[in-house]
Amino acid sequence: MSISGDDQNDMVIFPNPNNGRTMRFSFGGSVNATNATIEFMAMNGSIVVHRAVRLEYGATSFTLDLDGDLSNGIYLARVRMGERTHIQRVVVQE
Repeated sequence: MSISGDDQNDMVIFPNPNNGRTMRFSFGGSVNATNATIEFMAMNGSIVVHRAVRLEYGATSFTLDLDGDLSNGIYLARVRMGERTHIQRVVVQE
């Protein structure tokens, strides 16, 4: 699921399922922001990981190192960039 004003800015997270160490976030269009906030929410709604990343204006993807901060489970990844918010389900399994 993606919440944005433009279908060309859909987000894809890969690999998914993931091992909880490194994730790549890719967007259908260029990113028109220089900062992003990424939150991983457990299925009960609690935020278990919160990261702020610096983006290159106009980029179409970025990589996030999680260093094993997510244990096995299903999460919602919420990415906020400027006025846009994207949400996608992520499965972590080692």
